[in-house]
Amino acid sequence: MTPAEAAKSVAVLAAAYPNARWAAATIQVYEEMLGDLDFQLVKRAISRLVCTSKFLPTIAEIREASADLSLGPSRSPIDAWGDVTMAIRRIGSYFTPKFNDPLVADCVRIMGWRNLCLGDSSEMADRARFAELYGDMQRKQRLNDLSEPGRLLPEARTHELQARNVVELTDWIGRPVAEAPERRKR
Repeated sequence: MTPAEAAKSVAVLAAAYPNARWAAATIQVYEEMLGDLDFQLVKRAISRLVCTSKFLPTIAEIREASADLSLGPSRSPIDAWGDVTMAIRRIGSYFTPKFNDPLVADCVRIMGWRNLCLGDSSEMADRARFAELYGDMQRKQRLNDLSEPGRLLPEARTHELQARNVVELTDWIGRPVAEAPERRKR
C-alpha cells in the first residue's frame, strides 16, 4: 500500500478509537508495519476489527485478521487428525499415504506412519501428540506468513508484481520478454 493509504488506514483506526492514545511515533509505527500489506485487505480487516473489538487493535491483530481474510482461517488440529485416521483405515501400515495438507504430512513423518498405524500407544495419546505438534507447526507457519513482506497480497496483485519483476529483469538483461528462454514445467 502507498504511504497515503497507510495513513488513511491509521486515520480510520484513530476515528474509531478516540480514547486511544496516539503519539506521532505510534502513528508512524502503525503506518510502517502495515505498509507491506494490500490496502483493500487491510481496509476489510480493520472494518472487521472495529466491529468486534472494544479496544484499539494491535498491529499483530490487524495482520492476523488480514491473514484470515487472505489465507483463510486456520485449520483445527482435530480436523487434521481426521485425515490421518481416514488414511489409517484406507491405506494401512504397508503403504505411505499422500495428504493434501503439507502440515499433516510433516506431522505424520515426524510421528512415524507405521507407529500411528500399529497403535503402539493409545489412540487418545497419539491424537493429543498430533494435535499439539500440528498446532505448533501451524502457528510457526502462520507467523512466517504474517511477517513475510508481500505474503498477504491478493493473488491478482501478486501476479502483477511478478509480471513487473519479469519486465524489470528482462530490461536488466537487455532482452525483450519474447526472446527470454521459456521456463521448464514442473
